[in-house]
Amino acid sequence: SVYFCGQVCHVPMQPEFTAYQDSAHARVPCVACHVGEGAGWYVRSKLSGARQVLAVITNNYQRPIPTPIEHLRPARETCEQCHWPQKFFGAKLLQLPHYRYNETNDAEQISLTLKTGGGSPAHGKSQGIHWHMVVNNTVTFAAADHKLQIIPWVKVKHADGSEVVYKSTKTKLSPSEIEKLPRHTMDCMDCHNRPAHSFPPPDAAVDQALLRGRIASDLPYIKKIAVESVFKERKDSEMAHDLIKKYINDYYQKNYPDIFQKRKTDIDNAVKVMIEIFDRGVFPKMNVDWETYPMNIGHRYWAGCFRCHDGKHVTESGKVLPHDCNGTCHSKPERGRVMALGGVDPEAMDDWHPWRMPKEHLDIDGHDMVMCNQCHKAGQRPSRECKDCHEK
Repeated sequence: SVYFCGQVCHVPMQPEFTAYQDSAHARVPCVACHVGEGAGWYVRSKLSGARQVLAVITNNYQRPIPTPIEHLRPARETCEQCHWPQKFFGAKLLQLPHYRYNETNDAEQISLTLKTGGGSPAHGKSQGIHWHMVVNNTVTFAAADHKLQIIPWVKVKHADGSEVVYKSTKTKLSPSEIEKLPRHTMDCMDCHNRPAHSFPPPDAAVDQALLRGRIASDLPYIKKIAVESVFKERKDSEMAHDLIKKYINDYYQKNYPDIFQKRKTDIDNAVKVMIEIFDRGVFPKMNVDWETYPMNIGHRYWAGCFRCHDGKHVTESGKVLPHDCNGTCHSKPERGRVMALGGVDPEAMDDWHPWRMPKEHLDIDGHDMVMCNQCHKAGQRPSRECKDCHEK
């Protein structure tokens, strides 16, 4: 039961259960994904569960709990019992709120259309993000790490039987070492790898809190101070709560004494919300925080799509694995004012990204292909200066 999985095994499963309750799969029982139908997998789950119960009783379990990639049931037998990969999906409007790290917390909205597509010509043209689904095309890859974040080898088999192999030019592995790596056939879970257990980074969580009015957006520098407050301590929750309160209060008391006196209620509420955001993403007893589990949807905070589509995977003939996000997977993002759900601003206020690398830097090797996740990291503020990446 959900109660047994999430609450009886309270400490080891606390991060997963907390995230699960706030996920799109919150009404789906744990067993529907982690066990599925059939006697065979039921028996396997019982045997595995017995070992896990013993580990809890003897306090002998890993911290954090590793993602059981090698033990997961194939997505076809779990995810696809509800989700139909052959279905063709049209473009979907995605609207992302963003508040700047300045005094007025300028509110913006990044709008783009996701080209979800599909993988079966019988139900629509085989294109878009879901082209990767194992319907007419088969994508096989080799990963050099347990979390499947370092992918030096990719093979694509097309519907006509032709095959193309791409190898990473940045890998340090020899051909023989790559040959020994286990092969994975790509399925839903290689992108949707945290469908019920995601931990939103502070940057995104604070944006949502500001958008919904949970934190007063007219408090000076509240976006900056709120995000910074949760990075002071991650090993002890009670100490972290005290430091969040102290950091936010000290800032306004020192820099905006009048606001500190007149708007103490709003400041106290911001503290309360930031403690909630901390407790939603950091679990010291399990060594879990926003950086523990990679999330492969997109490529903002983690490499995600860029694990393969980084411009570094090429064939022997020199063909590069496509890495044009704007053409293949989504439209060019547009930055404008925050609008009601479904509203589209016909003209962007400015270039969609608020900061551009200086033009003279683009000629420096490697600077013309800086990936989103290299600046936007799940448990850190976005990089803005050279020293954020380069040591002095």
